[in-house]
Amino acid sequence: MGKKIVIGALGLAVLVLLGSFLVPHFINWNEYKAEIAAGVKSATGRDISIGGDLNVRILPTPMLLVNDFSIANIEGAVNPEMVKLDSLQVRVSLLPLLSGELQVERILLKNPVINIEKLADGRASWDFNAPFSAKSSATPSSAGASALPTSGASIRLDHFEISNASVTYIDSSGDKSSKSSGPYKPAAQKIENLDASLRAESISGPFVGKGSARFLGVPVSFDISSGSVIEGRTVPLNLSLFAPGQSRINISGAVIGMGDEPRYKGKAEIHSTNLSELVNALAQGNVAPAQLSGPFSLTTLIDASASAAKLDELEISIGEKDKNRISGALFIGMEDGIQFALDLKAGKIDLDKILKAGGRLGESAKNNEVELSASPPDATIGSGPDGAKAGFEIPANISGKASLRVAQMTLKGSNISDVQLGANIANGVITVERASAELPGVTGVNLDGSARATDGGLTFNGKASIISSKPKELAGWLGLPVNDGVIERVRQVSYKSNLSLNSELLSLSGINISI
Repeated sequence: MGKKIVIGALGLAVLVLLGSFLVPHFINWNEYKAEIAAGVKSATGRDISIGGDLNVRILPTPMLLVNDFSIANIEGAVNPEMVKLDSLQVRVSLLPLLSGELQVERILLKNPVINIEKLADGRASWDFNAPFSAKSSATPSSAGASALPTSGASIRLDHFEISNASVTYIDSSGDKSSKSSGPYKPAAQKIENLDASLRAESISGPFVGKGSARFLGVPVSFDISSGSVIEGRTVPLNLSLFAPGQSRINISGAVIGMGDEPRYKGKAEIHSTNLSELVNALAQGNVAPAQLSGPFSLTTLIDASASAAKLDELEISIGEKDKNRISGALFIGMEDGIQFALDLKAGKIDLDKILKAGGRLGESAKNNEVELSASPPDATIGSGPDGAKAGFEIPANISGKASLRVAQMTLKGSNISDVQLGANIANGVITVERASAELPGVTGVNLDGSARATDGGLTFNGKASIISSKPKELAGWLGLPVNDGVIERVRQVSYKSNLSLNSELLSLSGINISI
C-alpha cells in the first residue's frame, strides 16, 4: 500500500509539472486583455493598452512577455500616454519562488517613452488611483505617508535593463491665469537615448546601476549606487556623471526623511579638464571662448528637497589647482516660481594664466568676434529667418539676487582691484545695481542699468562713468595709440554717458567728457 501511495504521489507530481509546462502553451492569453486592463484600471485608476501579443510561461522559467504596451496619463496632461513601450519582458527564477522568495532574473524594457507631468492644479502623473480633481496632491502628507520597508530580503532583482528610453518632464504648476505676459509655456526637460542596467539585492537595497543618455542634449554616462535603507527613512545614495570636456561629477550623500519630507544631504564635486568644451555642450552651441579651455573644478555641500536647494561652502577653481578660487553660497527656492540668492567672493584671480591656458592672450576665437554695426536705431532687433521675431524672453516667474566681489584681478600684467557686481531679476527685468572696478591708472569705472526683452531680443539701458587720474598709465595698459607729448600733459580724464546696447547696436547719449 505504501508503495502505491508513493507511486501515486509521484505520478500526480509529474502530471502537475506537465500541466504547468503545457497548459500555458494552450491558453490564448490575448483573449484576456480586456480583463487584465480592467483589473489594472481598478488598481491604479488608469487605462492600459496592449496592442501586441501577450504571452505567459510557467516552466522551465516563469516569464511574462508583453508587446506594444501603454499606460494612460492623467486627465488634462499634454501627453495622453504616461508610459509607452515596444515590449516588456519579465523572467523569474522558479526554485526560489517555491520557497517563498521572489528572485527576478531579468526585466527588459525596449524603447520606453515616459511622459511625467505636474499640472497647474497640483495633480501629478505619478499619483496613481487619485481622483481627477484639484484637491489631489502629488505630495502625500506626513500623516498618511509611510516609510520605506526596512526588510526586503524576499525580493531580489538580478538584472533590470532599459533600452533606448525617452523621459520627458513638464511642470505646469507655475501657470497663473492672471499673468499679463501672455500664456504660460512650461519648458519640457528631456532625457533621450537612455540605456541603463540595474541590480538590487533586495527591495530595500543595496543596488548598483550604470548607463548612458542624452540629458538636455548633452551626452552623459553615469554610475549610481545605493546602500540599504536605514530604519526605513534614510537611503545612502552616490552618483557619478561623465560629460564632455573630460568632466566628472561626483555626488555622495543620503536621502533622509523618506515617507515624510525627503531631502538629499551630501557633497558634490565637479572636475573638468576643458571648461570651454563643457560649456559648449551645455549651451548646445559654440559660445564659450577658446581661452576657457583650461581646467575647472567645483565643490559644495548640498541640502536639497523638492521645494528648495542650498549649496554651502561653495568653492570654484578656474585654471591651476588651488588658484583663482571663488567661494560663496547659493540658495534656490522652487515654490510659486523660482527664487535664488547667489553670493560669491574671491581674493585674487589671475586672468592672464586663465586666458593663456586656452590660447595666446588677446587672440579671439573667430566664433567670438564682436562686430558693432552702424545700423540706425530703428533697425530690426533679434530677427530670425525671413525677418521673423525670435521668441526670447526673460521668465517672469524667476526672481533673485546675485553678487560678486573680487579683491584683485591680474590682466595684461597689471592689477584690477575692488571688482564688484550686484544684480537682481524680478518680473522679467534684470537690474544691474552696481558693476564697478579700479583699473590701472587710478581709474574707476562704474555701470548700472537694467535689461529686458524687447522685440524678441535683449536690450540694456543704463549709465556708465570712467574717471582716470593717470590717463597715460591707463592708455598704456589698454594699448591705445596716443601721442606721448600730449598724454603727459593730461592730469585727469572723466567720461559719463547714457548707453543702450543690444545684439546689433551700441548707442551712447548724453556724453560728458572732461579733460
